[in-house]
Amino acid sequence: SKKKKAAKDKVHVSFLRTKYYNNSDIIALASDRAVGNTMEQAVIFLPLLWAHTMLIDPSQTLQLSAVYSAFRAMYPFLFLSKKYPAVFVSTVPCYCVQSYMAYNLAIWAAAHLL
Repeated sequence: SKKKKAAKDKVHVSFLRTKYYNNSDIIALASDRAVGNTMEQAVIFLPLLWAHTMLIDPSQTLQLSAVYSAFRAMYPFLFLSKKYPAVFVSTVPCYCVQSYMAYNLAIWAAAHLL
């Protein structure tokens, strides 16, 4: 009887329930994570966007920001697929855009400041 009670009290807690506070409404969770992830990346992206526009090439920056925005827009839909690695389809290209901007700025700095 004690074993049956212990088995009944044992509840499986999913990864989703552990990691995210609002896991009962998956649409709200996807929206929350999309905004959260965008805010996390904005700390790096916005200064790079500004510097790349001012110092490198505004038209190229426009193209890069369009690519970045398109991949950011994919994030909530990929999150809804409930396949965790799927969000990398959205985030990795954004990291590549940021890396490309940072690389161009480093080359510019080496040419103009050293």
